Amino acid sequence: MLYEQKFLFSLLLTLIVEIPIAVFLVRYLYKYKEIKTSKIVFVGLIASTLTLPYFWFILPAYIVSRSLYIFIGEILIIFIEATIYSQFF
Repeated sequence: MLYEQKFLFSLLLTLIVEIPIAVFLVRYLYKYKEIKTSKIVFVGLIASTLTLPYFWFILPAYIVSRSLYIFIGEILIIFIEATIYSQFF
């Protein structure tokens, strides 16, 4: 499987996992009932599609160590996606 195909599969899997979690967290954990589900899904799509390409294509060019790459990448993604969610909500 080509690297780009693995990326697309990973993006699809990320969206399938993260969007329902985002809906659950916004609706039931944070109790924001007034936010429409479609807006939560849209923001989830935006957050994942903006951050995952950097993790797959840009960050590996700067960090050689695989474990450091995953650690730094995931930390950055958490902060960036949290910022995106907080700006939309």
